[in-house]
Parts: sequence; C-alpha cells; structure tokens
Amino acid sequence: MPRRVIATVAALIATATIGLVVVLWWAGTAGLSGAALVTARFDALRTGLSIGVGGGGVFALYLAWRRQHATEIGLVQKERDQADVARAYKLQRQTAEHNRLHAERVAATTERDAEARRITDLYAKAVEQLGSDKTPVRHGGLYALERLAQDHPDNPSLRQTVVNVLCAYLRAPFDLPGDPPDANTDRTARDEHRERVQEREVRLTAQRILISHLNPGDDAEHSPATFWADIDLELTSAVLIKLGHDRLPATQRDVPSGHLHRGRLVPAKRLSPGTPGSTKRRSPRKLRSAERRSATIRPDRRSTSRRGPSDGSTQSTT
Repeated sequence: MPRRVIATVAALIATATIGLVVVLWWAGTAGLSGAALVTARFDALRTGLSIGVGGGGVFALYLAWRRQHATEIGLVQKERDQADVARAYKLQRQTAEHNRLHAERVAATTERDAEARRITDLYAKAVEQLGSDKTPVRHGGLYALERLAQDHPDNPSLRQTVVNVLCAYLRAPFDLPGDPPDANTDRTARDEHRERVQEREVRLTAQRILISHLNPGDDAEHSPATFWADIDLELTSAVLIKLGHDRLPATQRDVPSGHLHRGRLVPAKRLSPGTPGSTKRRSPRKLRSAERRSATIRPDRRSTSRRGPSDGSTQSTT
C-alpha cells in the first residue's frame, strides 16, 4: 500500500478519535460538577483514546495481513517463475540433445554415404581396369579389388562381390598359349601368342589372390588377418593354371564350386553331415575320424576335372 494512503488513514483515525473524545467530553459531562465531572471527563477521554488506539490497531493488523499476503503471493510467483525457468532449461537441454543426436545421425549418414560412394567408385574403376586390353592395367585392377576387400573386413558382402568378380574372370573363355611360335611365324600369330601369355599371367595373379585369402592357416583358432571367411566360390568350367595340391589347403582341392565355411570349402551340391545346410549331425569324435579318413572334399559326381595342355592347367566342367 502506498505511504500516502497509510498517512491519510492514520490522519482520519486521529481525527475521529479527537472528535469522539470531544463529543464524549461535552456530552458526557453536561450537568455534572465537582468530582463527578472530573470522573466523567476522564472516562470520556479514556474511552475516546481506547477507540482510537483500537482503530489504529485494526488498521495495523490490516497492514500486516496485507504485507504477509503480498509476501506469500510473491513467494508463489517466485516458485512459478522458478518452475518456468526449470521447464525452459529442461526444454532447452532436450532441444540441444535432440539437435546433437540429429547432427550425429546426419554426420554418420553422410559418412556412410561418402564411404559407400568411395567404395563404389573404387570398385567400378577396378572392374573397368579388368576390361582393359593392357596387361599392367588388368593387374592393377586385380590388386585394387584385393585391397578394397582386404581394407573392409566389416563388409563381408563386399568381399564376396570381389571373389565373385575374380571367379567370373577365371570362368571367362581362355585358350592357353601353348608352345611359343617359331621365328618364321607371321607377326599376327606371335602377337596373339604374346597376348595369351600375358593373359595367363593375369589369371595366375587372380588365382594367387584367391589362394592367399582363402587359406585359413595352420592354427584353426587364430586365422591370419588376410583370411576371408565364409566365402562362396563358383569356378565351374574355369581354366585353372598350375593349381597344384601344394598351393591350396587340403579342403579346397579339386572343388569346382562351393562355400568356404570356417576354412573348409564345402561343395555347393554336397554338404557333409555337420556342415550348415545338412540335416544330419555327427559327434565331434566321429567328425574328426571322418576328416582323418578323407584328406579332401571331392566334387559332386556330375563334376569332372581334366588336365589342360602342356603347362599344367586344370579345367573344371559340369
């Protein structure tokens, strides 16, 4: 309450008290004299002052209540303001966290997209190099595919795609160069023989890449970092050059196509009991006995292998 209002009310109370004392003084003492007059005047003065003091007390209590009420309202408003600030801060934190997570998702998506585009570009360039008519370029394409698959161990589908490309390259028609032509042979025949020799070297490179990455090593529990596990091979009708038994693990010899599972190349059309896709299971003791009795996994009956020309190539047909 403004001070001016308080002063006005106090002045009114004082005026009313004085007026009441005057009225009681004169009205209550009319016709009295002596000791009775003094007593009546004293009572009038006491009554007027009591009423004035009581009115002032009532007004003081009103002021105290008003002040207390204003204080309580201020506290309630302060609590509301603090609650609003807390809600605003919480909303701000939630918004900041949402923005951070969104930024992380966008960054991760952008990174994945960039990585996928980079892999696609490298893969497309390497495959394009395989179609070149220059031997060094084809060699570079093979090694580019090998590095692309080796550098992404967390992407098994990419490794399978690279192996599929290598197998498809080995399945492509190819005539072995045979014996070198005589010096009197025309230039066209010599150039054709040289191109076949160069293509043979490219195919040997593709075979060496497959051999080096499909060998699980001697330790069955700890394969080398260069080993590509769980790989499907399709080499039916492929011309394999100088692929001796000393170059492949025992479980990968003489198999035209199949699935590499934990270092074992299982033929695509015949699954040994205990391998994925088989309906029968063997105990570990019987399975180890069967593996000791058979050092190799043979292809299905419809697949045959025949020796190629004089350079030791092997062609698998179905």
